[in-house]
Amino acid sequence: IICGSIQSVALNLDMFNANDFDYIIIDEAHHATADTYRKALAYFNPKFTLGLTATPERADDTNILEIFKNTAHKLDIQTAVEIGALVPVRCIRIHTNIDMTKVRFNSVQYNIRDLDVKICVTERNALIVDTWLNYVKDKRTVIFCASVKHAEQVADLFKQSGVKAVAVSGAMKTSERNEQLAKFASGEIKVLCACDLLNEGWDCPQTEVLFMARPTMSKVLYTQQLGRGMRNSEGKEHLMVFDFVDNAS
Repeated sequence: IICGSIQSVALNLDMFNANDFDYIIIDEAHHATADTYRKALAYFNPKFTLGLTATPERADDTNILEIFKNTAHKLDIQTAVEIGALVPVRCIRIHTNIDMTKVRFNSVQYNIRDLDVKICVTERNALIVDTWLNYVKDKRTVIFCASVKHAEQVADLFKQSGVKAVAVSGAMKTSERNEQLAKFASGEIKVLCACDLLNEGWDCPQTEVLFMARPTMSKVLYTQQLGRGMRNSEGKEHLMVFDFVDNAS
């Protein structure tokens, strides 16, 4: 059994024979239409290929069944909640006075620079902190932010209110990031302000609350973020989600 990142495998195909593996498993299989995945999949000749993903829908509408051919098993979020595999969600909308009508978008996602200018404002950030203090104080919370700058600003406001919070992003050293995530899992840190980091491949069942502070039109991204908090954990009856809704056309 060999476990490897898709990047490492694709860059080192000359180390393998095409018939080396009888069984290949692709995790996060919704990425399989990307060139790196296609390169590896085209090279090998396994007897069976299995793709696993929690979000089979892609933002570009590419059908991953072109690669995997058949669906062996499908479990949607609602069914997973009904059978107890995931916790139910309680969602509260928090309306802001931010005008998003002039923020550019490409039918899938907002322009990140426009978004950063619009939502990285003191009033909106203060609303995020006040909402946490008033409704879910001391509950472990992940706040999905629009940019590294946004995450750092929100984390700083929490710290000014005496809350143990930290901003995490790909800009951090891996060792430092892992240390902060471990502190969050243990309860030492109460609030994680994240930017494009925890959407996939991160699991912390102790997460009790999510703040959707990054506007998005992507169902895939929203579902991925939602999944970060729906894991079962002892004593956890539901996930609280606060969706910060800005004015948009």
